[in-house]
Amino acid sequence: MNLLYNILTYAKPEDIINILLIVICSYIFHFYYKYFTRINPLPGPIPIPLIGILMVNNDLDKLNKIYGYNGIFEFYIANHRQIVITKAEYAKKFLAPSSKDCKVYWKRFPKAEMLKDLGIHRGLVFNVNFNNWKFNRQIYIQAIERISNSNRTIEFINDLFEELSNCWIDLNQNGYNSGIIDLTAWTKRFINDLMFLLSTGKRSSAINFYYRTLKNEKTTKNMIDSEYYIECLTYFLVNFRTVFTPKHLKILPKIRYRVDKFIEVKNFLLDKLLESVRDRRKEIEKISNSNSFDSKLLKDDLLTSFIIANTPYESRPQKRVDSSLVRPMNDEEISSILFDTLTGSTDSVASAFSFALYNIAHHPDAKKKLLDEINSVFKDDPTRRITLDDLEKLKYCEAIILESLRIRSPTTVLTRYNGEPDEVAGYKWPSNTLFTLYTHGINYNPLYWKDPDKFIPERFFKPQDTDKLYSFLSTSFGAGLRNCPGKKITMNEMKMLLALIYRKFDIELVDVKAPLEVIPSVMAICKKLEARIIPK
Repeated sequence: MNLLYNILTYAKPEDIINILLIVICSYIFHFYYKYFTRINPLPGPIPIPLIGILMVNNDLDKLNKIYGYNGIFEFYIANHRQIVITKAEYAKKFLAPSSKDCKVYWKRFPKAEMLKDLGIHRGLVFNVNFNNWKFNRQIYIQAIERISNSNRTIEFINDLFEELSNCWIDLNQNGYNSGIIDLTAWTKRFINDLMFLLSTGKRSSAINFYYRTLKNEKTTKNMIDSEYYIECLTYFLVNFRTVFTPKHLKILPKIRYRVDKFIEVKNFLLDKLLESVRDRRKEIEKISNSNSFDSKLLKDDLLTSFIIANTPYESRPQKRVDSSLVRPMNDEEISSILFDTLTGSTDSVASAFSFALYNIAHHPDAKKKLLDEINSVFKDDPTRRITLDDLEKLKYCEAIILESLRIRSPTTVLTRYNGEPDEVAGYKWPSNTLFTLYTHGINYNPLYWKDPDKFIPERFFKPQDTDKLYSFLSTSFGAGLRNCPGKKITMNEMKMLLALIYRKFDIELVDVKAPLEVIPSVMAICKKLEARIIPK
């Protein structure tokens, strides 16, 4: 410290400048020395020190077209190297359902301390402890499977859509905005109200808030809180990359503000859920301590399932339980899993559904087949409540969703870190190498898909056409150990919502020629989808 003080005190300005230039030049030399002597040099743009490459919007797609000819290339973000996989043969290794590879590549993030500091490491998505993640997932899968196959869930969706459609009809009859609405905004609030109810047993009021706001009517505190929670969920996703901002850049005021704001939003989201967990635990304890305990008095939602798991109050003991994982979950684990559920279902499902609506509007033949299927299942009855059996019959509806996810999925990449040295694409890699599976590029590769640029739902409608394909890469749900456990309930939500909408309304995009407005972040979030709704 004394040496530094003396230098700054007695050195001339030109001396300080010379020292800085020497330091900068030394750093640049060291950076490029490491770059040009790196292990397994691959095609890719030459990085800029401290910056890497300036990634914006569709740059990964552009890089793939330039450098992805061998199925593997690289780029740098800041000083971090990313190995991009664009061949399905190579990608399959990372998504193995059961083998040595599945555990080697189960990690999504390498910096456990950073995630622990944020307090988001206890759930499923950001968990970097394999045993704890396995414990959480075991409990989550059983709870979400029960809800996915529940008639009660289907009734919730029917009821919620009735509320949604009444809002649309009222706005249409009163001439609001010439019948034009933002389908993405409505869908986001529909999904959030539904998932909040299924997760916590509490009714969110996001639909009601949005409807009243459009009509300039008074809103309640509960409605305002519901809307703010949705805004925070979106903010978390859009700004998640700030977590990985290099330390030397966090000192900049604008970046520091974004990081601090991100942490504030994250804390708000988690604290609200933690409060719900503690309140529900007290309710359960009160019921269980009564003289006439009846498990039927317990609420049937994810939150209650998590609290009573591995306790005497669990009415449906877990199946195929690993004896080392039999213990109750703590409050922080439960709130983290609920957090993952809500952040992973609101914007992602709303965006996926918006992409499907967009594709349907641009392909009249597919729309006609969809309407024909809906009419054949519901016999032209727009009021009959949909059942689980009905959903099983909506095969073309499901094919439309899967093809839409192939064309444009909210999840365009999957990241994996190898827990130990391994060979990928003919190269030997050290542990903790970051691999980015560019699923969007694979889904447009003519090696795996006939006419990949065309919207052809039939490729999923006829299973024999996709047997030879790596179809696990065509959706947002992934595969292997870290596949999305909420796939079934998500597909049920979207299939049901498509059927409910198209049997009661016709939808016309305001500007058919306009491209989709997408916010690039950790996922592709649909910004808005304006359409005219016409009641049938």
